[in-house]
Amino acid sequence: MIEDFFDNTALVQQVTTSQSATGGVVKGLSTRIESLACRIGTRNMSEVDDFGRRVVVAGWRLYCTASTANKAIKESDVITVGGQKFEVTGSKNPALLNHHLEIDLREVR
Repeated sequence: MIEDFFDNTALVQQVTTSQSATGGVVKGLSTRIESLACRIGTRNMSEVDDFGRRVVVAGWRLYCTASTANKAIKESDVITVGGQKFEVTGSKNPALLNHHLEIDLREVR
């Protein structure tokens, strides 16, 4: 079963903004999904830097079911898995089959 594939639980939060008393913008986080069953793994991406050199950048990919709530995960959402924080950089629904999602992440330090 696919449920056996998911070996982690994630907290998904969305970035919220509000205005402070002095007129500035205050960013915060609100919970989008409290307990997302998922699997996370590394993936390497190749990029070209400003000097034309090819560099390898480590990225992360999270796999989860393609439920309605999970499909609402957006770029810039913050996902916490096992104490590590990640920012969502993209989301794919392979072949639009609604079987699972592949969510690309960047680690936030």
